[in-house]
Amino acid sequence: MRNHGLTLRLATSTGSVLLLGLLTACSATASSVEASELEKHVTDNVTAADGVDLAVECPEDLEAEVDATASCIVDDGEGQTGVRFTTTEVDGEEVSFETVPFLAPETLETALTGQLEEQGFDVSDLACAEELDGVKDETTECTATSQGEEGTIAVTVTEVDGLRVGFSWKVVA
Repeated sequence: MRNHGLTLRLATSTGSVLLLGLLTACSATASSVEASELEKHVTDNVTAADGVDLAVECPEDLEAEVDATASCIVDDGEGQTGVRFTTTEVDGEEVSFETVPFLAPETLETALTGQLEEQGFDVSDLACAEELDGVKDETTECTATSQGEEGTIAVTVTEVDGLRVGFSWKVVA
């Protein structure tokens, strides 16, 4: 197995992004947490290198219901990563939640295609059916077509550092 990492550049090439408090549990008071509050939470907890502007978009509110989810996309103009909010507890008007970064299928497909091509594979098609949660050892499968032959690639998270999700991949079928 070859080790490859995806660093979604949310900083300059010499810097890194710190997702300070974003990966911890937090709480808000409401029957739902409005999308604008989720965006503010991400913006307040992401530190990027000087000169890097981050765009954060949260298209939906987080409902005040245990296990409810809402996702946001963080974009620095060069790459995107997602942040999924999950409600963990509701106590009256207080909504507690946790977050986890994830790679959307399209983001993973782009990164993996580039890595396969760097290894000399002529990839004509690549599809990943699911998001890849930024949790160590989380795995998903992608299907690639190269020179008319289809194969399955297992992608496994090797490290998570803020919004940076490192992964390894191997052809399994």
